[in-house]
Amino acid sequence: MKLVVRVIALLLVGVVSAAELPTEQATVQVTLQQGAITGSREEAINGRVYYSFKSIPYAKPPVGPLRFKNPEPADPWSGVRNGSLPIPKCPQTSIFILGRHPIEGQEDCLYLNVYTPQPYLSNLPVMVYIHGGAFLVGTAAEGGSPAPLMQKDIVLVTMNYRLGALGFLSTEDSVLPGNLGLKDQTLALQWVQDNIMNFGGDPNQVTIFGISAGGISAHLHVLSPNSVGLFHRAIMQSGTALLATITSPRRGAISISKALNCSGPTESHQLLECFKNATMEDLVEAQNSLNEWYDLPLTVGPCVDGSFLPQHPASLLRLARYNDNVDIMTGTVHDEGNLITAGLFSKAGEEALQQLNDNFNKVGPILLGVTNEENPVYLARRVFLRYMSDLNVTMDDEPALTKLIGDQAFTTHSLQSAGFHAKRTSSKTFMYELQQTLEKPIMSLFTNTSIEREMAGHGDDILYLFQFPEFLEPLHRPQDLHVQETFLTLWTNFASTGNPTINGDLGFRWAPVTPSDPLRYLSITTTPTMQQADRSLLNFWNSLPTETTKLLYPELFLQDVKQEL
Repeated sequence: MKLVVRVIALLLVGVVSAAELPTEQATVQVTLQQGAITGSREEAINGRVYYSFKSIPYAKPPVGPLRFKNPEPADPWSGVRNGSLPIPKCPQTSIFILGRHPIEGQEDCLYLNVYTPQPYLSNLPVMVYIHGGAFLVGTAAEGGSPAPLMQKDIVLVTMNYRLGALGFLSTEDSVLPGNLGLKDQTLALQWVQDNIMNFGGDPNQVTIFGISAGGISAHLHVLSPNSVGLFHRAIMQSGTALLATITSPRRGAISISKALNCSGPTESHQLLECFKNATMEDLVEAQNSLNEWYDLPLTVGPCVDGSFLPQHPASLLRLARYNDNVDIMTGTVHDEGNLITAGLFSKAGEEALQQLNDNFNKVGPILLGVTNEENPVYLARRVFLRYMSDLNVTMDDEPALTKLIGDQAFTTHSLQSAGFHAKRTSSKTFMYELQQTLEKPIMSLFTNTSIEREMAGHGDDILYLFQFPEFLEPLHRPQDLHVQETFLTLWTNFASTGNPTINGDLGFRWAPVTPSDPLRYLSITTTPTMQQADRSLLNFWNSLPTETTKLLYPELFLQDVKQEL
């Protein structure tokens, strides 16, 4: 499972750029507020020229006294900076080793990349990509090429942000509030506002987007008062803010301190001192040592800190306390659950599957992320028996389990979020599901999986946006190329105008979600059509008494008034 999750996490990283250039010189120089930097000439799929500017510091290195501190703007530099240097990784575990996991990356990692077709006077829409990886792994430019996306007239930015314990530890108070990785992203967005005009981008036309943890991040910025005015549209692919809020971050911090063998009291200042004195390698190892089953549960991640995230995302959605002038696009792929089942139904996952069957009362709630709910075993059983005939999972149950996991972690949250955003008339909300299957999906990398059926799996949508020649050949099958062109056009139309189908040139119209029609979505295939989500399935998930659903729909969980006989 660790190999599956971490390789997928790599592919949820991304690099970017697009359009034509008035010059074909090998390098070009741009002057920023911090200093001058050179960019290198590259070519998109269709031969269009663009320039890449890599490893631009947007924050001071978060080391020494700045470790576990809010990010500070980067200092200026003298001379001309080389913009062809590869961007470093933030500290993380190697994604290629199944047993032992060497630590890689460096704490001085707060850099970003810019890709532009017109690094001088132009006014192109800007797309800022936030990489995925469960807030534990990934970088702004690892392994990928922006060649597909850079066919379009946009300026693209990709960023690093602090990961794992270094980016998301929290003592639930002012000593270490948490969300440092999200605050890094916010500072990067501020850097875009201050500098993107020098790359030919329009700071008043910024769209943030990402897949998985990147989609979660994008939605969190929509909800955060700290990010107001830094972007104008958001695309959440396979992830919303309802998915990954850590409910007891202090408990996780205490657990990590014990894994670090910190002695003494667990008062917040002592915990912070322990974390400051730990090596980078020990912090990464400590966060990974707390997994109970199959890389789960997550110990660190986004949390309610009273500032970046004032309340639980569900409360902010229900009360409409968020940036309401932001157009939204949110959606999923058809078989999101293969993120888990691709590894679970493999040789490497046999033990984990057996543990699920032998000890469902413990493992079932971990799998569904309900261990902190009031009645986790009941909830887990109710969900499993809604999708399967019993609690014993076999290979025959793979389609049902894949759908269960996808509905629980991704689809339901996307539907819930879209429904609440649609209530605001100051902006538009579009919903989609990618149903097209690729000839070579991400799951084809995992030759040891027992799953043979075709699926549109978690992370496959990134292959329409970026290329990963180190792992997969560029798309070449006619139907894959056709869907790629549709996908790229929809995404960049939205970034340019807030409307994915500006006119009838694509042969269909993508209608936004409305309060009177909250379940309509675009099915993305070779022939996209508008569809209706399953109301009965959404009602089932909304009826479960979890913290999130109670906050979203408190009227469903009011105590019944006893009737007089």
